Amino acid sequence: MIAGVGLTATAGCMGAAEPTETGTDVESIPTDIGKLEQLIFEQTNTRREEHDLTTTEKSAVLGENASAYSKRMVEEDFFAHTSPDGEGINSRLPCESGGENLNEGYRNQTIEYANGDMIAPLTEAQMARYTVKSWMLSEDHRSNILDAEWSQQGVGVAVDGSGDRFRFVVTQLFCG
Repeated sequence: MIAGVGLTATAGCMGAAEPTETGTDVESIPTDIGKLEQLIFEQTNTRREEHDLTTTEKSAVLGENASAYSKRMVEEDFFAHTSPDGEGINSRLPCESGGENLNEGYRNQTIEYANGDMIAPLTEAQMARYTVKSWMLSEDHRSNILDAEWSQQGVGVAVDGSGDRFRFVVTQLFCG
């Protein structure tokens, strides 16, 4: 699902495939949310540098708003730029123009490499790479990451460890 949102920016969202069975008790492996958020922030700035753009500064307000929205999506079991009650991106942005990227993944999904090696569950570094790479493969997400207007970024992650899902939801917000 890709939606146009915000005052001047286009945002998108990426969903992940359902998890595969790995036989691993993923709940016994902790996820460091702060580390994951920091890695996504850093990898986003790395992509900007690779395209000769300035890096964004970390915004505490954007980070808090992104975290709150990710938690809300987990708690209310939805995944969209517009909440079930109609609240949109503008309610999360303290600026006149901005962008939003969403991503959903599963820590216990299996990644299979060409040489046959398989990794599951994902580490924080792998989850961050998966998230930023999937955004860079999407035109709308990529345009948000590479928008020269953005000078601030906030990332918020929430984890749903209920049942066998171990789903992680990421919200990334940008402001100029």
